[in-house]
Amino acid sequence: MRRRGWHRWWRAAVATLAALGVTGCGATAAPSTGGTFRTVLYAPDTINPLVTQTAYGAAVADLMFDSLVTVRPNLTFAPDLAERWQGSQEGKVWTFWLNPKARWWDGRPVTAQDVVFTYRLESNPASGYPWWLNDRETIASVQALGPHEVRFTLIHPDGAFLANFAAQNTGNWILPQFLLGRLPVNQVAKSPYLNNPRDMVGTGPFEPIAYQPNQSITFRANPRYFLGAPRVARLTVTFVAASTTVTAGILRQAYDLVPEVPQGAERALLRDPAVTRAYRLARGLRLSYRYLAFNFRTVPALRSRPLRWALIQATDRSQIVAGILDGDAVVANGPVPPISWAYDPHIAGAWPYSPSAARQDLSRAGYHWNAAGKAVGPNGQPLALSLTVEGNEATLRDIAAAVQAEWGAIGVQVTVEVLPPPAFVHALESGQFQVALVGWGLTADPDQAALFASNQVPPAGENFGGYDSPTVDRLLAEEEASDSSAYRRTVFWAMQEAMVQDPPGVFLYFPDGYYAVARRVRGYVFDPAMPFYQPQRWALATHP
Repeated sequence: MRRRGWHRWWRAAVATLAALGVTGCGATAAPSTGGTFRTVLYAPDTINPLVTQTAYGAAVADLMFDSLVTVRPNLTFAPDLAERWQGSQEGKVWTFWLNPKARWWDGRPVTAQDVVFTYRLESNPASGYPWWLNDRETIASVQALGPHEVRFTLIHPDGAFLANFAAQNTGNWILPQFLLGRLPVNQVAKSPYLNNPRDMVGTGPFEPIAYQPNQSITFRANPRYFLGAPRVARLTVTFVAASTTVTAGILRQAYDLVPEVPQGAERALLRDPAVTRAYRLARGLRLSYRYLAFNFRTVPALRSRPLRWALIQATDRSQIVAGILDGDAVVANGPVPPISWAYDPHIAGAWPYSPSAARQDLSRAGYHWNAAGKAVGPNGQPLALSLTVEGNEATLRDIAAAVQAEWGAIGVQVTVEVLPPPAFVHALESGQFQVALVGWGLTADPDQAALFASNQVPPAGENFGGYDSPTVDRLLAEEEASDSSAYRRTVFWAMQEAMVQDPPGVFLYFPDGYYAVARRVRGYVFDPAMPFYQPQRWALATHP
């Protein structure tokens, strides 16, 4: 049904690299060991793996905790804590066999009881886990069949179970039952075992040793890591609040890895000889998208399809991509990117930019224009909308300003509301917005029921605007209930075509951004699903 929708680009899919791109940077040279690897992220909401709701909190948790399975860059599943698994009864029963070598940092073995505890905790509303209802509505039971064998029985078949409930790139980290199980459920999220690095006990390749909220976190290598001890001795993640800080850090050569080069800065960086001597810069297409989400609960007028069609046609998405994004994106016409196996190519040309057609649809929706050129409804009230945007990134503010001007050109009055990240997330979850510029990332499976099903209005899911389409509801239920990729593809096609006619918002673009890897780095593999894919393989060479 779900999964957690990261509000930035991560949770992606297959990489498309430009000529400058490399997937295993400098892999031909023998990697050294030791040293401190330096990287950078936007400041996470929290490092607590149970309650984090952003891509950056998830990236930090990925360093410390593991899930049952992980996802390779090509979208196939690979072992993580589970060395093998099997689905049966049309995807209704899943059995996992844990790797007996997996250990917690204190040396205790990871057991099936840890898995049972984690999923039972996540399905309890008192736990503070944001998606508890999704677990409860999908998982009937979790049973330990032995020390290293665990079985999930689902309430209904779920073709996206592995991708949405078991994979690391959706944040399903296994937690230590022996520490957290002795606490009252409503105290687990506040426990130092999940919030204080000195008390945390995870399974991942790196153990935290120093943490300054909103500034940095430093890790030491976990020599017991069951998938191989890390090649670097330490890892430091610097937290930043603004994209300009990231660019300045690249210019100072302060990082060994920048998984997200700020949009708009890459062209100047590529022209800087000092930067290109120190870094390899490459492009990767991410399986994520940005769109203008309509709130049908606060603006009932948006239930009019002609009004929504008018707003789409009044938005020059091609110019946003070519101008503001400098070509580093692909225009979107739905929520499934072109690199996905479920993408419907027939919608590629839907709703081209046309202010004249937008005005015609505004007329069909019952609007006319006053002497000042403002669109007014039958009651004489001007058509006015508020556009809420997260304010940390200049690119997003530029897009909001462009939309404000373009909608204003057909007579729609737009007020832009710029919020800091915590306030922006709160506005979405509480439904206190009219139109919001939202970034959404996908898992290996394109299921997005949590975002568009009518029964997923918060707190049940992330249908922040109350989108309600009986056709889309039916199609989402059909694709979830099948484990046949071929059948699900036809359903996803029908869903995308339905959303063209009954849009939940204005789909803008799929990002195609740059990342930067220092030339001294060895063993790095670009994975748009996770910024830190297999970090235990990273190494620092003495000479680039």
